Amino acid sequence: MQEPTPQTSSTAHAADRLPDMQRIAHHIWQISSSPSDRINNYLVEDVLIDTGIRPNASHLLEQLVSVPLSLVALTHCHPDHQGAARLICETRDIPLACHEADAASMEGRAPMLPDTDGMKMVENMWAGPAYPVQRVLHDGDEIAGFRVIHTPGHTPGHVIYFRASDRVAIVGDLLCSMNPLTGEAGLDETPDALTWDREESRLSIRKLAKLNPALICFGHGPVLRDMEQFYRFIARRLSSSFVSSMNDVNQTLIMEFRTNGGQVSGFFASTSLLLLTTIGARSGQPRVAPLVYTTDGDRLVIIAAKAGAPTNPDWYHNLLANPTALVEVGSERFQVRATEAPPQERERLYAQMAEQVPVFAEYPQKTSREIPVIILSRIEQTA
Repeated sequence: MQEPTPQTSSTAHAADRLPDMQRIAHHIWQISSSPSDRINNYLVEDVLIDTGIRPNASHLLEQLVSVPLSLVALTHCHPDHQGAARLICETRDIPLACHEADAASMEGRAPMLPDTDGMKMVENMWAGPAYPVQRVLHDGDEIAGFRVIHTPGHTPGHVIYFRASDRVAIVGDLLCSMNPLTGEAGLDETPDALTWDREESRLSIRKLAKLNPALICFGHGPVLRDMEQFYRFIARRLSSSFVSSMNDVNQTLIMEFRTNGGQVSGFFASTSLLLLTTIGARSGQPRVAPLVYTTDGDRLVIIAAKAGAPTNPDWYHNLLANPTALVEVGSERFQVRATEAPPQERERLYAQMAEQVPVFAEYPQKTSREIPVIILSRIEQTA
């Protein structure tokens, strides 16, 4: 790891001493608001991400008075994110950064979107004055070690900031863990009245899922470290895009697994993971699936849960057609023969998996099918 720059060191020294700053990850602080977590701003090294609402502008400026700043960067141009931008940029003599598709709204040359009565009401109450965007952001830019990722939908120029080294995502209003209008807690999409294009937004949520984040920082609500909850939300609320999202996640896992001898990062870092290669029942082509497993003696056990979906996963049907498969565990590869656990073993093995990975206990409640338990027995190679 590189030594921090003097500017970063001084930022950390100042931020860690302030009661209004909560360190949530390496060189990232959440700036507290009242009510707590209702509207969030983040300090990343010496960059301020979002600025809250206009009525709180002076208070935010006061909170940051001893903290070195070099830039204000917005996730998007909405009143609860740009409200103090002009005051802070002018007072601290620092530039403002915003994605090119939201720059006209920030500069007052175009309305904030969606251009609805609800947005106009929020704009009248909370929006800060227009201000020039000195740094126009594009997809793939970098800010303070974070990659800028264009995630349109909530607004045309919405972005998230993602740091690959520890998979931290600052996601603005792509999702929220607290409703910004009602204060109701819970992971959800942002309200329709404040969202420009819902379908675009859901495609952008798929982008976030593909990154396999380990920590999600919202514009509204407490940070999320439970990625199990994130993927359950996608499966429940965004079912049409869930398969595509999980296919993207699976491809990332497979590549990382094979690159690092079976080790992966993010949500699956602490789980026992194997790669199962089956032969497609219809296509006859090899199909690879990353799966959580448990052991029973020298046998491997996998569960055809599919997150409690009404149908069995494809790999299960492939094994019915051809029970011989290839397994990768760590850096080892070997052939196995798959058999379905008989009733007397199924209950015990499923309970063992649910104890190891508690989310499996929820899946039988979501489906009317009996979830198959599959035993993988190593095929000994003859000389």
